Amino acid sequence: MNNAVSPANITAAALMMQILLVLILFVGITFRKLNEQVPGYNGRYVGAGPHLWMLLSVALVTLGVLVFSEEFAGFWRPLFGDAHFFLIGWSKALLFVLVMDIAFTALVVHETGGSYRSPFTPLCFILPPIAIFLREKEGRIVAYTLFAAILFTFNMFADREDGEPDGQLAYWFVSVASFCLATFIGFITRPR
Repeated sequence: MNNAVSPANITAAALMMQILLVLILFVGITFRKLNEQVPGYNGRYVGAGPHLWMLLSVALVTLGVLVFSEEFAGFWRPLFGDAHFFLIGWSKALLFVLVMDIAFTALVVHETGGSYRSPFTPLCFILPPIAIFLREKEGRIVAYTLFAAILFTFNMFADREDGEPDGQLAYWFVSVASFCLATFIGFITRPR
């Protein structure tokens, strides 16, 4: 049996990870909707409706990009004969999907209270390790980590109210330092 990892395997794993990420977001947003009167970052009350529509849009785009990647298309293209489809390289598809995931997660965190209060904050920190699992290049892993840390930081301090707890700086430091350490450990122990 051949246990070699190929771009098709990586793309299929990315599709599975994307479905699980969308499921986590969906359940989290739905649970949040159970309590409609949850104040958003600017004091107005935010229901789940807009977030679910945004999630559906992001899910369709990201899952579509993975399904229409060159490597994954090898599974379904033979059924369509000579029909031509616009296909994207699997590596570019992963880059697009992970950047979209980080940006969308940051948006949801921002809209649901910022990094200090949002229940979606932990998702900021799982995306670069997912990139390690998906065998992304070193430079991209570093870029994803920096992008996630910058957006986490922005969401931490963007709409800080005067009455915020003094522990916010400590929370930020411990969160970013732990995230970087966990990503570093994953990076140096990644499969080659």
